[in-house]
Amino acid sequence: MASTIIEVSKATGISKYTLRFWVKKGLFPLLERDENGVNYFSQKDIEWASWIECLREMEMSIEDIKTYERLAFQGIKTAKQRKQMLQNQQNIVQTKIQKLELSIQKLSSKIQIYERMIKTGIDEPNPSGKGYDFQIKQKNS
Repeated sequence: MASTIIEVSKATGISKYTLRFWVKKGLFPLLERDENGVNYFSQKDIEWASWIECLREMEMSIEDIKTYERLAFQGIKTAKQRKQMLQNQQNIVQTKIQKLELSIQKLSSKIQIYERMIKTGIDEPNPSGKGYDFQIKQKNS
């Protein structure tokens, strides 16, 4: 049974505006349209929409998704290329995860400073605070 864009949006949680944008960008080449121009999504289209959402969350570009899709339509002979595309994207995501983990560590460290400040009443990171050790070294001319 075919579904309208509103039904797909409700089923997937992907906004109808995003789905329309993807349709406009050509990411659903097999969509059926009625005489009024209404798009109808098959179950495979809905699964593809979920996969597009996943790829977009991983910040894969629309152009790369279109390339991936074109390769998929060519069948098994492009499996290595598609695998490589996904591995490249996985590496990008892994790098971002590492950067985010470092950011979490920095945030945790800063939160600990604030917890200590609250307990001691000393404003450590504030240059005008009591506990801040900051000296201006004058340059000899």
